[in-house]
Amino acid sequence: MKRHLKMSLLFALGSFIFLAQQAVAESEAPKESRSVAGDITLILASPDPAHIDRQLLPMKEDLYRAFSPQYQRFEHLQASYPRLVIGNPHSVRLPGGGQMKITYTGQEGEYLQLKLDLPKWKGTIRVKDGKRFFQAGRKLRTGILIISTRMHATH
Repeated sequence: MKRHLKMSLLFALGSFIFLAQQAVAESEAPKESRSVAGDITLILASPDPAHIDRQLLPMKEDLYRAFSPQYQRFEHLQASYPRLVIGNPHSVRLPGGGQMKITYTGQEGEYLQLKLDLPKWKGTIRVKDGKRFFQAGRKLRTGILIISTRMHATH
């Protein structure tokens, strides 16, 4: 009888340790965020004269690295600061007509997946959590429209 009791206690202790390890492993695993928040900035890029609006100074290096020497002038058009819940689209009116819909579709490791639906272009982008992404090419006035997106998981 004592032997049976010892075996039962050992089994219970082993089960407890296993379940505790599983709980710790699950709590340490990165969880997919149900929402993201950040900024969407619309920018007009033109060849010249060289200039960058004050509101765009935090992204100055990124803009010049991505778009110069062809584009030297960057004008801030508008900014929004949405919170995107997984699966729910957010719309932004675009200068020159039309709109962009952006939808957070999930997370893959450190990458956020965002679905963009623009006039004449649709696709899914993967961007590192907290990093900036530029989508450009649509003609606007004497230059192009740049859509700057930076999102971070809100957990």
